[in-house]
Amino acid sequence: MSLGSPVPRWKPLQRARPPRRLRGWLAQRGSFTAALRRHCRGTVRAQVIRHRRTQPGPQERRLLGLRTGEGVLLRETLLRCGTQAPWVYAQTLIPLKHLHSGLRSLLRRGERPIGDLLFRPGHQLRRGVITVARLEHCILPHTTARPELWARRSVLRQNGHRLLITEVLLPDLPQPRQPAWKGR
Repeated sequence: MSLGSPVPRWKPLQRARPPRRLRGWLAQRGSFTAALRRHCRGTVRAQVIRHRRTQPGPQERRLLGLRTGEGVLLRETLLRCGTQAPWVYAQTLIPLKHLHSGLRSLLRRGERPIGDLLFRPGHQLRRGVITVARLEHCILPHTTARPELWARRSVLRQNGHRLLITEVLLPDLPQPRQPAWKGR
């Protein structure tokens, strides 16, 4: 799953130097959808761009603990506040072998953000290290090509199952109301 050219160089948030206006968004530890909803004060909608089975790239396969040949469900969405321009491009990779377990409900999300399901109270969800990357010459579905965008990704673990979520911050994303950044 390539997000840009050259291949993004992911690094821990504390070692990255993202633009100041994006730091609060990149540092969100909880539900990104909930953070968008707080800022939006309205409905956050997930416009599904792609929802299909595919093979992950080598980096994704390693992060998800998959062997060569094991597939994933790819879900790509644009998150927006109401009818505004998209704020975030989100990509979720779920190993196919986990869809027969507790992650089956992720198949039926429709236009609702996956974060609403994953971060529900009572769910045993753990987020791994958040890594960020500057994406150069990034071309995303249903968006205009940009010379530079910033993204974050992390592995979420629930009941021993992993999924990989990548969020690309789009130019129309407003500055966060409350900074969550503790780094430089």
